[in-house]
This record gives sequence, structure tokens and C-alpha cells, in this order.
Amino acid sequence: MTFFLPSLLMLAFATRWWWRARNGPEDAGFPPVEEMAEREGLALSLRRSLGNPTAWGLGVCLMFTNVLRYGFLTWAPTYLFEVQGTAIDKAAYSSVIFPLAGALGALGAGWASDRWFKSRRAPCACLCLAAAGGLAYAYRLTDHWSLGLALLAATGAAVFGAHVLVVGAAPMDTGGRKAASAVTGFIDAWGYVGAGATGLVTGVLVDRWGWDAGFNFWALSSFAGALVMALMWIRNRKD
Repeated sequence: MTFFLPSLLMLAFATRWWWRARNGPEDAGFPPVEEMAEREGLALSLRRSLGNPTAWGLGVCLMFTNVLRYGFLTWAPTYLFEVQGTAIDKAAYSSVIFPLAGALGALGAGWASDRWFKSRRAPCACLCLAAAGGLAYAYRLTDHWSLGLALLAATGAAVFGAHVLVVGAAPMDTGGRKAASAVTGFIDAWGYVGAGATGLVTGVLVDRWGWDAGFNFWALSSFAGALVMALMWIRNRKD
């Protein structure tokens, strides 16, 4: 049922999407939200993604972001079980707080970037990733279960907040309506490079040098993502 139930739910949502979703405002009887003088097609998609320095910066940032994000998603139950002595069922339940708090962080980051940063995604994402790296270190240093749970939730909120800005809002700002999907796919591809790397590299680091090495890998990657966003922040201010 672990496999069948999610598949059935996805089928239901996919059916509703196919039945109700529209490709653009025009399909629903509304005027277009932007006018494109350029001819849409593969050339436009490539120019807005592969030929766009901003898309490359966002992709590299997401790669670093996903190292920490998937590090916690994949390894938190193991860490709770092996290090903190939490029962395996309780460890699994506890680790759910990470993505649940992340959902709230994603909503909050989107609102904050519009409210306080005038729809600029780089400043908000930079602060979120810097906070996530610091919280990851703090989580490693505590052995108190309740405090650890709070830190786990805060880390999830920060890293998911950065994630939704980098792969959700920023591609629409960068690619526009006609190339947002192409830019999103390009950035997301980089993100899964980081997701794949964290599974392999974290396992090697923890086996050879212990959990400190694994947490250093996650936190430093988050700081690296924050640095990329800081550089984009500075460049955009100069522009």
C-alpha cells in the first residue's frame, strides 16, 4: 500500500489536472499577461535557459540546496536511530516534521520575497540558505529530543523556502511565460545532481569519518548556495 496508495492519489490529481487546467489565460477567456515579440519555440527556450547566466547561477544554487535538503530527507531517520537512540518508528515520524515545516517555509519565503524584497528572489534565498546551514550545525550539536525537533523543523522551513524561490518563482521571473518550463527544467536538472551526490557522498563521509563529516558536507553546501545567491544579489543591484 506504500506504493499503491500514492500512485492512486497521483492518478486522481493528474486526471483533474488534465480536465481542468489551461495552458494560458487566453484558453480561459482572459487577455494575455505578457506580449512576446519573439517567436516561441526551441530557440527561445535554449536562449532563456542554456544561454542565460542567471539560469546557470540558479541551477548551481539549487544543486547545493538539494545537498542539504535531500541529506536531511534521506538521512534524518538513520541519524535519529543510530545517534540519538530513537526507536525506528518514532524516528520516522519525527523526520516528517522536516518537510511539513518546509511547506510553511515555502509559503513564507514566497510572501517575504514579494513583501520585503520587491519580488527579488536572490536576497531572500540567500538568507534562507545561510540560516539553513547554521541550523544544520546547531541540530548536530544538540542531543535534546524536543530542541532537536524544533531545529529540524526550522531547518526544513529555511531550506524549502530557498528551494521554492530558486526552482519555483525565479524561473518564471527569468524565463517569462513562454520559457518558464524550460528554465525550470534546466535548474531542476542541476538540483538532482546535488540530490544524487548527497546520497553517495554522505554515506561515504559518515562511514569513514562519522556524522560530523556528513553534517559539514550539508551545511557547507548550504553556505555555498547562499554565496551564489549573494553574488547574484550584488550583480542585480549593479544592473
